[in-house]
Parts: sequence; C-alpha cells; structure tokens
Amino acid sequence: MDYCASNPDAVKLYRACDMILRIHSDAAYLVEPEARSRAGGFFYLGNQDGQQMNGSILILAKVIKNVVSSASEAEIAALFMNARLALPLRVALEEMGHKQPATELITDNNTAEGILNGKIKQNRSKGIDMRYYWIRDRVSQGQFVVNWKPGSVNLADYFTKHHPASHHKALRAIYLFDTNNRLDLQGCIKILSDRATGKKHEHKVNKGNKSVMQTPDKQVTIVSKLAMCVARLKAQMCASAA
Repeated sequence: MDYCASNPDAVKLYRACDMILRIHSDAAYLVEPEARSRAGGFFYLGNQDGQQMNGSILILAKVIKNVVSSASEAEIAALFMNARLALPLRVALEEMGHKQPATELITDNNTAEGILNGKIKQNRSKGIDMRYYWIRDRVSQGQFVVNWKPGSVNLADYFTKHHPASHHKALRAIYLFDTNNRLDLQGCIKILSDRATGKKHEHKVNKGNKSVMQTPDKQVTIVSKLAMCVARLKAQMCASAA
C-alpha cells in the first residue's frame, strides 16, 4: 500500500506473445503473526521459448491460513495456491483459442520441487498437509510442471517480503513500464541476480572536468561531511552574532 501511495501513476506494459501462461511461486516462512507464512505468485503470458517477459495478469500475495511446519511445506502450500488460481486462467485461454501446454510453476525450493515431482520420498515430510498433494496429481495429469530455479531469479519473491524503498526502485523496471529500461527476461534476471549478490549500483558524478564513479556508500560519506560543514558554519555564525 505504501508503494501504491507513492507511485499512483504506475503503468504496466503488455507485449504481443504466444499467450502461454507462466507462473513464479514463492513463500516466506514464519513472517506473519501466530507463526503463519506468506505465499506469493507472479502470473504472466509469454512465448513458447520462455524468453518473453510481460506485465503481470495476476498477483498472489496472501497469508497461508494453515500453520506449516517447514519452509518446504510453505513452498508447497504456495504452489498449491498458485495452481488453484491458474486453473480458470488455463480454461479461459483454451476457450479463446490459445492452446496451453503443461503450465510451468517455478519454485526456488529443491525439496518442494522434489516431493511434487516424485524425486524425494516422504519420510520426515509426512507431516505436510495432504491437501497440498492435489498439485502432485495435477502434475501427473500433465496440467502443470514444477521446475526449480534459484531464488535470485524468482519473480514472486518481491510479493512475499517487506522491502525498503531502494529495493522497489531497483526492481521497478521489472514489474512496471519504464521508458528508459525495457527489459526482456534475461534483463529481469540480471537485475534480480545483482540485488541478490549485493552488487552496488554506481552513479556518475562530475568532478571538475572528470567524470568519476561513486557507490551509494561514498555518496553517504559525502553527504555526512557536508552536514558537518554546515553545522560548523552555523556554529561560527552564532558565535559571531553573540
């Protein structure tokens, strides 16, 4: 809500594509009151090759009602919630003449992906709510395919956590229309990867006839020094007036 209030004129861009539904799913474990977790999902329409980036057609940002016992269960719950939302979208697209392959669900949790694809046997994971295994049946029916990708490139991560203003500004070009920065999927991944690795964004500053690069840390140091100089000048002016 804070972001919407500070960006009332936000615009999303939709590009022509093959109308293939794609979903990124994520969960934040134990971030809500009473030991609850939050699920996130980013739905968009792309091309067959998976390289077309588009504006979102649906966003999930919701508290998981059940108290889950592990991060992997939270991720499975988020996949379950996203898949349930995807079913009417798949039907609508099919009825409009856009045949859908198995809808890809992206998760950044290896255990969740392994359980739902039958790669991991249930042992200590027996406590996972059996309702979430609905998605496992849908995978076997060919309606969905669950794939793992690192969290640094998961587009749904943005909707599961509280972020500072700097993070919103850095990722704005991914989720909203930016006339100066029109991204494809690889461009989005680069921004997310840079944020995950803590890569600092540099800014050019003119220094005399030279153009130098400064990181945010250096800018903060310069601002602090200027503030000290202003304080000294004020103190000197007060002393002179006295």
